[in-house]
Amino acid sequence: MPRKFLVKDPRGKEVILTEAGWVEHILADHGELASYLEYLEQTITDPDRIYKSQWDNASELYLRRSSIATGPFQGYHIVVVVRWCLESLRLIGVVTTGYVTSDDKIGGELRWQRSNQ
Repeated sequence: MPRKFLVKDPRGKEVILTEAGWVEHILADHGELASYLEYLEQTITDPDRIYKSQWDNASELYLRRSSIATGPFQGYHIVVVVRWCLESLRLIGVVTTGYVTSDDKIGGELRWQRSNQ
């Protein structure tokens, strides 16, 4: 399956964004992220917080505060939703969507937080 990126989060877990996920979910539903692919990747590799999803027990929300440096969303936060799946007997995270928000209170149980916060 073609991919946009495969990275590790700060806990050492692998997360993938497929080409289909990028086109069919992120660009289709959140076209404002078209030029922010690098920010999505950074949100996974260097998040401020990771939350358990309130709606899906197999998903987590990665938050990187004030991560956009330029453009119409400067100063906004990026949230990336990752769903955990078993693939070839290993757990891998698959990006299901991403969005920008001005609110850093996204709810859910806190699973991980950067140590300097």
